Amino acid sequence: MTKADRSIAAQFKEKLIQKGLEQRLQKIQTAPASGAQVGGSDIPEAFTRFDRQPGYQQVHLMQEGAERFGVKSPFFHVHQGTAGAHSAIDGQRVINFGSYNYLGLSGHPAVNAAAQDAIAQYGSSVSASRIVAGERPLHRQLEKALA
Repeated sequence: MTKADRSIAAQFKEKLIQKGLEQRLQKIQTAPASGAQVGGSDIPEAFTRFDRQPGYQQVHLMQEGAERFGVKSPFFHVHQGTAGAHSAIDGQRVINFGSYNYLGLSGHPAVNAAAQDAIAQYGSSVSASRIVAGERPLHRQLEKALA
């Protein structure tokens, strides 16, 4: 087999794998939820089993596709330090396309100090929605500042 033949065979194999993955994804997205008896009523398995959740199945399918193509999984990388436009993964500086730190305020000393002060005074959670658990003065202060 020549190098060109191997290249064509590899491309064909990749296309077959890709087509198979696309078909499986289409099946996941269009499959009707099968029923499961829970408490005497029919509740679709998609609501009672995590592994039947379409989002989980899509992520699992992407991981499987990455493995088949010899690509390292893009999921669950451990970032060292504060996430921003750049991050450190395994000690290597990388561009972080998944950060919500648009303004670079995450990790800013003034923001950290304000958060620590608020936690010291109010705790780390309001425990429920404002309508149920009430509100804290910080809610109104923020609304006034934004208005």
